Amino acid sequence: MSGDTSRTYRPGGLEVDDELILGRKLDRQVARLGAAQDHASALALYFVWYNFVKLHKAHKLTPALAAGITDKLWSVEDIVALVEASEPKPGKRGPYKKRAAA
Repeated sequence: MSGDTSRTYRPGGLEVDDELILGRKLDRQVARLGAAQDHASALALYFVWYNFVKLHKAHKLTPALAAGITDKLWSVEDIVALVEASEPKPGKRGPYKKRAAA
């Protein structure tokens, strides 16, 4: 027998090793996408805090107060209330299937 017999060839043209490598690459891309979404959410929270909560030394106001966007100094609790209000409300659950007596 000639050639390398340690690899298994499939009809699609990809070797089993190649399929495993492609699967790992896809897993990493999905993980990065999740990390990117988490990063974007963290940045959004930071920007809201910076513009609505943090008092700046130069003008003793938040940028949102200085721009006239809001008329009160926000707290972190206000941001948490906004986040919780934007989350979807859980819907009514359907009936459970009855289990057969064992």
